[in-house]
Amino acid sequence: MKILYDMTYTQGSKFFSGLYEYGKKNLENKINDVDVLVLKDYSLDEYVKDNAKLVYIDAKKDSNDFYKKLYKLSFNYNIIYFPYQLTTHKVKLAKTCKMYFTIHDLAQLDLSLLNKSNKFEKYYLSGFKSRFKYMCKSFLRLTHIWHHKLYKCLSYNINKASKIIAVSNSTKKDILAKFNTLEEKIYVCYSPLKFSNGPEGSNLTLKNYFLFVSASRYTKNAINAIKAFDLYKDDTQKDVKLVITGNLPDKIVDMSKYSGSIINLSYVSNNDLEYLYKNANCLIFSSFYEGFGMPPLEAMKYGTKVVCSNLPCLTELYEHALFFDPYNPRQIKATLLNLHRIHTEDMLRDYENLKDKCEEALILHKDIILK
Repeated sequence: MKILYDMTYTQGSKFFSGLYEYGKKNLENKINDVDVLVLKDYSLDEYVKDNAKLVYIDAKKDSNDFYKKLYKLSFNYNIIYFPYQLTTHKVKLAKTCKMYFTIHDLAQLDLSLLNKSNKFEKYYLSGFKSRFKYMCKSFLRLTHIWHHKLYKCLSYNINKASKIIAVSNSTKKDILAKFNTLEEKIYVCYSPLKFSNGPEGSNLTLKNYFLFVSASRYTKNAINAIKAFDLYKDDTQKDVKLVITGNLPDKIVDMSKYSGSIINLSYVSNNDLEYLYKNANCLIFSSFYEGFGMPPLEAMKYGTKVVCSNLPCLTELYEHALFFDPYNPRQIKATLLNLHRIHTEDMLRDYENLKDKCEEALILHKDIILK
């Protein structure tokens, strides 16, 4: 049986995303059993380049040309696996080739419509080009054109797929609620933990801070976390800082009356990130959308307290965290005032339980793809 594992979506990005970590980690235990699809003129991860049996495709990423060439390539394979949701194109493969893919969440569909998270996007814009794109996107949201295209493409691909992997039970329920498909072809398989050396080697010396990670996207909702931090400082007058990673625009930090107490870091190394997790008073995870949500798990590894959005996937996974409405800064502040209700032992217990499930998921993922 010949299997092609798509890693093209990870190429051409300076910074590695959660999708990259997911694709690479799940590739590692099956790298000898699959061919790996990569783009010819894009940068390539060193591990993949040195260890995988590479198949090159000469096309622009996620273009019509890419999918036309993929169709021709599919005649050489029994299965093609995509570690990400297929929302932009209807993927057509040879009749002899099965399609498998992972759905992490359906945020892209929700974000293509007007909703209460959209208003936060404008604060992240800089320059005419990004503002023009935002105006076009707003028009498409109003007319539902964008949503209709994404929905039709994903619906087509879900129905054509032989197997679909959902990264949580919450994501599976969301798929079944929005699409008419067979429940038995959807497999729940948690995201794997990424490898880490720990905080050794970090030069950071920060203490007494709340932590917010991956702030570059508006859907992570750094704005309401900052508003909650201001309210917390107003109430307590404590000399605590807020550390943010992910290259948040300075103009958003400057919205805070306590901007001098906010440390706005860019993208940090794995060692520095582990240091920040280990030494934080708590992790604030106020995301509007998640399918799994890895940062709370990475913080709990050190017993660090976690306060997070009351999203279905997060309440499914993190039993002992404190939850809040991500649209309500006062609720976020209230959880910060109640950190004494969270016990380090419970954080460590949640981590151990989920770590075991994530390790089991690596084996399950291999079985789903190869059998």
